[in-house]
Amino acid sequence: MKISSLLIAFFCLLPSLCFSQQDTVVVKDFSNAWTFFNDGQNLPLVRKSDFKGNVIRFDVDVRDFDGAYLSIRSPQEISLFVDGVLQRVTRKKLIVDFEEIKTGNNVVSLTIYAEGLNPYSLSTQAIKILAANYDPLKNEVVIVNPRAARTFPNFFIVGLTILAIYFAVMSNFYPRVVSEYYNFGRAISARESDENLLKSRPLNSTNIYVYIFFCLLLSFIILSLAYLSNSFPEVSLFYPTSFVGALWNWAELTLMILALLACKFALIAYFSRLFAIPSFTNNHLFNFIRLSLMSATAMLLILFIFQLGFLDFSQSSFEKLLLYILISLAPISFIIFLKLMNAAPFKNLHLFSYLCATELIPFVIILSLGMNVSF
Repeated sequence: MKISSLLIAFFCLLPSLCFSQQDTVVVKDFSNAWTFFNDGQNLPLVRKSDFKGNVIRFDVDVRDFDGAYLSIRSPQEISLFVDGVLQRVTRKKLIVDFEEIKTGNNVVSLTIYAEGLNPYSLSTQAIKILAANYDPLKNEVVIVNPRAARTFPNFFIVGLTILAIYFAVMSNFYPRVVSEYYNFGRAISARESDENLLKSRPLNSTNIYVYIFFCLLLSFIILSLAYLSNSFPEVSLFYPTSFVGALWNWAELTLMILALLACKFALIAYFSRLFAIPSFTNNHLFNFIRLSLMSATAMLLILFIFQLGFLDFSQSSFEKLLLYILISLAPISFIIFLKLMNAAPFKNLHLFSYLCATELIPFVIILSLGMNVSF
């Protein structure tokens, strides 16, 4: 009797629980009103790429936003000034009732300061919290992320599942191929005891399956780390707004990496002939893929552990992991050079010149672009 009463009470309350959900809606985006200081002048920020300095300013008429909140989002630590007076110092997210920032004037001047302020990752909006049964179209407001959609966590889990299934299928049908690519002892050895068909036939079907898996794995890691570290906020590819969009961005980035891999093979083939060591072409490509694949797999395991919450990982730590991917190319180049020294009967300077053309110069370019540092 007691259980049936509880069930009846639950179903009576269920409609009210469902309709009590809330939506976050945007009333106004203030980014179009941003100004910044340049050469002593307060200029409108027409393009975010024009921004210089550490301060963004905009004016707000608080009479237009009754019942609304000021929402400021930034991965950086920012300081909020109202009419020149410091109000808050915060990081990531700040929501303030417009009633709290009212002064003697109806129009207040809001200033946001941060050292090295990044306008691409800054969001300033007026928002309202509305009931779910409220029709936003009748009031010309736009729903943003209703009921906290979990785009990235869902994509991360599905992506891991796809990679696990792909790896399991390869291990089942091509166990010797997988064991050869993940042979750590042979990978770091300066001398290799035997030749195999994987090296002699780089474009056979089994190798191509591995190339596709490597591109899927690397693009998934880059997409995840860029999103979690909030790096390159100006690149929309790294910040999907829906689950399907995330899968599409993953496919796009995979194709880009696959195209770069084809360019890498063409670069190796050209310079190996130019430096009169054509026999090293297949060996070079195979070892580059094998070492990069093991490095990417280790990175995925680290990302898996931290993203699932076993350890607390900050945004800056994800930035360091992203940098690790770039730096890992250096020991890969060194190991390839050791293998090259034992495979080609040329002077070290000649071989080092080949390595500069195929590994070191591309590494410096990628590192520079990855760290967003211009030459």
